[in-house]
Amino acid sequence: MPKSLKNAKTPADHLALTLESCLAKSQKIEAEHSVAGRTVYNHCRNAGAVALELIARSPAFLREPFFPDGSALVAAYHDLGKISPTFQKNIHSSIENADPTILAALGDADPTHEKN
Repeated sequence: MPKSLKNAKTPADHLALTLESCLAKSQKIEAEHSVAGRTVYNHCRNAGAVALELIARSPAFLREPFFPDGSALVAAYHDLGKISPTFQKNIHSSIENADPTILAALGDADPTHEKN
């Protein structure tokens, strides 16, 4: 079994993806070709690191009223909803280098729910 899957079964009796295998972004390599890009894990960590740096560089008169403690954490997990099975099925189905085991683990998750 690939490292991208956990042994724990979900209520729908499918394998769950690890955070490191959940994609946040795809990457276009040509106009009509997309491959896996950043994972949710890496994207959230990067967003949090950027937020920390921006907050640190902000003058105190802005930092205190607009960036309370925990603001960088909120920035870090702004895309955590992308770990949903419907989003993951959508993004993994749209890339050329999709792992068939991941697609199988996502089972009958319906990507059209993302439009709602």
